[in-house]
Amino acid sequence: MTLAPGDPAILMAIFAYRYVTSGQLARRLRRSGQVIRRAIRKRLKPGGFVATLQRDPTEEAAWTLGPQGIAFVANELGCPVSTVPFPRTSTKRGLFWRHTMLVNDVRISFDLATESESSPIRIERTVPEWEVKPAVRRGAPHHERFVLSEHLKASDGITYWHRPDCLFLMHPKADGAQRVAVFLEADRNTESMKRIRDKMEAFWLYWRRQRFVDSFQAVAMRVLFVLDDVTNRRRIHSMQEELRQLASRRENATAAEAFRRCFRFARMHDLDETTVLAQQIWYDADDQPRRFFHPVHPPSSEPGAEVRT
Repeated sequence: MTLAPGDPAILMAIFAYRYVTSGQLARRLRRSGQVIRRAIRKRLKPGGFVATLQRDPTEEAAWTLGPQGIAFVANELGCPVSTVPFPRTSTKRGLFWRHTMLVNDVRISFDLATESESSPIRIERTVPEWEVKPAVRRGAPHHERFVLSEHLKASDGITYWHRPDCLFLMHPKADGAQRVAVFLEADRNTESMKRIRDKMEAFWLYWRRQRFVDSFQAVAMRVLFVLDDVTNRRRIHSMQEELRQLASRRENATAAEAFRRCFRFARMHDLDETTVLAQQIWYDADDQPRRFFHPVHPPSSEPGAEVRT
C-alpha cells in the first residue's frame, strides 16, 4: 500500500509515544484530528501499519503500531525489525492507561515548546519508560532489559527500584556540552507517600552514584514531578516535606542540599506547550516558583554539580 505524504509523520509519532489518542496526535503534529483519523481509517489500519486500541463508546480513539508500522520504522531507522526499540504491545488500554496518557501529555508539551526557534533548550533524545535494550533477551530481568530500570541497593541492604516514567536528555542551545538528564515522574494522586518516599530514595542512590553520568554522559540531573487530578498544591507540599526529611537523614548535608535542588514540582493543570518553558509553573524543593530553565554559568566539575534547568 502506498503511503500519503503525511502518513510517515503519523507513524513516527505513534512510534515515539507507543500508545496515543487521536487528540494527542493532532496536537503533536499540528494537524486536524479529522484528517488524521481519515488517514488511519483509509490507509494505515487496512495496511497493517496501525492497530486500534479497544475502547468504550465514550472513550477517545487511540492507536499503536501494527506489524507493518514497525517494519516501516525499522526501515526508517536502518535496522532489522527485531532491534526496533519497541516492546510487544496490546490493544487493551490496561490498568495504567490514564497514567500513560498523562506522560504523553507532558512529553508533547515539551516537544512542542522546544521545537520553537525561541526555545533556549533542545531535547537530544527522549527515553520512555518502556524502551528496551535491543540486544537483551525478552525474558531477562526488568532491570537488565529496560533502559530506564535499575536495581539499587542502599548501605542498609534495602533495595530500591529506579524506574522513572520518562527521561529527557536536554542541553541549552548556547552550550551543547551541558547535557542534563531530566527525569519525569507523572503522579495521578493515587500513590501513597510511602511509595513517593521510596522513589526519592532511589533517586538519591542514583544521583549519589552519578549514574546519569555513566549511563547518559550528562553533567547533571533534574527530577520533575507532574501532578494530575489535584485541585491545589497540598500534595506537592507533602512531597516537598518528604524530600526535606530524606535530606535531613543524610550525613553529608552539602550533598543532600545539592540533591534537593534537583527537584521541581508542577500541576498538569498549569502545564502545556505555552507555559512549560515560559512561565513560573515549576516549584522547587522550597516551594519557590520558577521557570523551567534559567541560563547560568557552566557547572562546577565537582561530583553532583547541577545545571539550572
